[in-house]
Amino acid sequence: MNLQLRLTVCFGILCLSCIPHANARPEGTRQLGLSQGLDPRTKVMVDIGTVGEVIHFCTSDNSIQEEDVNGQRVDRAPGTPIGGLGNDPANRRSDIYLYPPESFHCDNGAQCPVDQVCVDQATRRPALGDGDEPAGALRCAYAYEVNPTGQPNAGYCNAALDMPLYHEHVTDQVGAWRFDFAGDIETLSPGARSTRFFEIDVRSPDGTSVPDGRVHSRQWLMNAHVFENTASPTLFIHRPNASAKDVVVVELDRLQGGQYILIANRNGLEDFRQQSYCQFGDPENGRCLSPAPGAIPQTVFAEYMIYLSFPAVSDADGAQPAPARIRMNDDVGTLSISPDGDGVQDSLAIVFDASDAGEALLFLDLNGDTQFTEDELVLLEEIPGGPNRLEWDGQQRNGDVVADGEYTFSLLLRLSPMHLPLADIELNPSGFFLSNQGDRDEGSRTLLPLHWNDTAIRGVDDLLDANDSVSTQLLGANIDADSPIRRRWRQPGFPEDDRPVIFDTWVWLHEEASSTAQCDRCPADGRIIRIGGEDESPDSDNDGLYDDQEDVNGNGVVDPGETDPDNPDTDGDGLPDGLEAPGDTDPLDSDSDDDGLDDGDEDLNRNGQQDPGETDPTNPDSDGDGILDGDDASPLSPERDVADQGAPVTEFDQGPSSQFEADGGVDPRFGGDGSMNPLDRSLQFDKLGCSCDATRTSAPSSGLLLSLLLLLRVALRRKDTDA
Repeated sequence: MNLQLRLTVCFGILCLSCIPHANARPEGTRQLGLSQGLDPRTKVMVDIGTVGEVIHFCTSDNSIQEEDVNGQRVDRAPGTPIGGLGNDPANRRSDIYLYPPESFHCDNGAQCPVDQVCVDQATRRPALGDGDEPAGALRCAYAYEVNPTGQPNAGYCNAALDMPLYHEHVTDQVGAWRFDFAGDIETLSPGARSTRFFEIDVRSPDGTSVPDGRVHSRQWLMNAHVFENTASPTLFIHRPNASAKDVVVVELDRLQGGQYILIANRNGLEDFRQQSYCQFGDPENGRCLSPAPGAIPQTVFAEYMIYLSFPAVSDADGAQPAPARIRMNDDVGTLSISPDGDGVQDSLAIVFDASDAGEALLFLDLNGDTQFTEDELVLLEEIPGGPNRLEWDGQQRNGDVVADGEYTFSLLLRLSPMHLPLADIELNPSGFFLSNQGDRDEGSRTLLPLHWNDTAIRGVDDLLDANDSVSTQLLGANIDADSPIRRRWRQPGFPEDDRPVIFDTWVWLHEEASSTAQCDRCPADGRIIRIGGEDESPDSDNDGLYDDQEDVNGNGVVDPGETDPDNPDTDGDGLPDGLEAPGDTDPLDSDSDDDGLDDGDEDLNRNGQQDPGETDPTNPDSDGDGILDGDDASPLSPERDVADQGAPVTEFDQGPSSQFEADGGVDPRFGGDGSMNPLDRSLQFDKLGCSCDATRTSAPSSGLLLSLLLLLRVALRRKDTDA
């Protein structure tokens, strides 16, 4: 092989190892917005899936003011040092700290693993080890500098730099690694710090890029440097639930805020659920107040991870939750209530299992147009995940009792809430959508109906235009493909007054609507709820018969011909009265066909039908072989009975004589004195005027004798029963 060929082959191999993954790209400021700085209080996390993956990272934190980006200013005097404006590099040893998923607690650097330092979590500075730090406040981390001595530009990057000289860290743990960026003093918004630019890229041990979706934080604290700088990030919120993991896409568009926070959770504002509210204090005359010194902000939990790309952890998630099965019952097990206040059948119990927390909404089609609207909502309750039992009292939400009648219904379960409480964003004129995305394909996005309620902090005079609204309908903003509604606002009083507001917006990730329900006494799933009328008789013993069907004359006594309303199995045969009464078996006779077997011993699975392997409780001879099921060793196999007898079935009995006398004694079917045994009434054929010669095998006469025998035996059994 010549040198040129060898170089070509080697170059090809090197290129193959450098081919990036289709979904691989560095993540950081480019996704958040090039004119948006990162507040150093943001905990930036990076998911590592395999030991040995390499984290490549860099920031602009070199104490030099940055150039404008796309015409938007990020610093006052680009290219000049920031130190003259009060930067404090002497108080901080490193520009970047990197914490492994299982970082160690420490009191001083000597307690940390090799190449790690002990860092005070409160000050983000190396621990002094003087014992003043609170317990748990010190942790071990890897320390990196931007532009370290002897390595110019190492770890530095900005928006204009195509090939930065990354720092590299080979991981030795799987999980979420945490970055702590120092940030530089702000030159355009005094009193703050920010990292103007950062970038993180995860690569496999062989150097190839891995799919993105690794970088995330529970709260992104942003600094736009100047109010005029806009941001249009697309962010991905990862919301785990009981049986699936959902990804909600937030498509922001030219929002404006000086210093603002991006957070997602399940409740919105903790003390003001499902509404927007003042960031500090309470509104006065419909307006929020400017924060007073020392004012305490509203409680908003940072709960869900917000990713900069579609989360890699969601690529292999499981199926979505299964729909809930709904059961509805009044006091007597029907879909009928009479809310007249007498304490009987006044309410309807609604029972179901929910795959996640959310809301339950019951609608009745009150106007008969087959549609369910907000005016027809009769019940709305918050529900937890798991088993639920709700009670509806027959009233509308305004307290009026629903008029007597029959109504179709719909029970809507809105599950897996996700709130986006955005704090201190003054202008959001273009608005945003929220979508559910099932995989990395953007085509899998499905718009979600948006919900908001701003009535506490703004009125109609604060709306942007006719397409803006103070609140949404109960079922959410219209997401019709031709004109989907965006979430938009302008902070009241802005720009004259800066009165911070938290604008909350929420969606339900899963909705289940059911127009049928099971009930205890419904033969099939019910579709109608009946209101009014007389109270129905209960079924006290739960046997499937109303009490007035059992105690027919209503005298409270079990009379002849009546079943017992307090005993589900009056005849004790193992079958409930409600199964026997409408069928062919008798709920007052344990052996309805008098074959010697109780009905429950024949209908083994208690379903009222003869199934394979069961004898027929309405037929005394299930296999038609002339032998009662109770006496038949094989009551479902006539052929087997013939084989077991060892002789033709027409030869009823054989012995020394035609009078059934056995040698040396009497026939065992008779008593010791020769009288007939009452437990086995066999026939003495000679008294019937027929020839019982054992050698006669005439099929017609033998069959007739067997039939007569069977009929007489049944008659005698019934006589015993009646006696």
